[in-house]
Amino acid sequence: MKVGIALKEVFKDITINDIPVMYHFGDQKELNKWYIDHSKSQKYPLIWYVISPPEPQGNGKLRVDTQLILFQQSKSEDLNTTRYEKAYLTYLEPLYDEVLKALSSNKFVTLLDSYNGIKYKDEPNYGIEASDNFSTSKTTTATIDIVDAKILRLKMDIIPNCLITQ
Repeated sequence: MKVGIALKEVFKDITINDIPVMYHFGDQKELNKWYIDHSKSQKYPLIWYVISPPEPQGNGKLRVDTQLILFQQSKSEDLNTTRYEKAYLTYLEPLYDEVLKALSSNKFVTLLDSYNGIKYKDEPNYGIEASDNFSTSKTTTATIDIVDAKILRLKMDIIPNCLITQ
């Protein structure tokens, strides 16, 4: 929890295309609750920190090996070329760059294993499983909305007490 709160401070001023980026953290249940709570307000672009157990390193430093998931709303019927232009090129790629810059430049965060950037996987139609031969009329999703995602594999040391404002 402490790392999630600390990262909120790290990402608080990020904007993409003059749109403030949203941030929250937790598990799948928390993500679904967050979507419902924000049903009538801006939800995207969104940085989601997946809580993982921290390893104390001494002097208030914690090591986490986890994921950050960058989300942008999309349409399930879009082909990957359209999805790339609308979600990835416009929002997710610039957001990846801003997240990397925010983490790399913060004196209380040390990225590990990220000499050339943070490892990631693009996940178009995040969480969608078509129920009958790729039909888009009957789908289930791990999230409430249809979204595209960039899943960042994040390993870092962080000193959360120096980031959390009281």
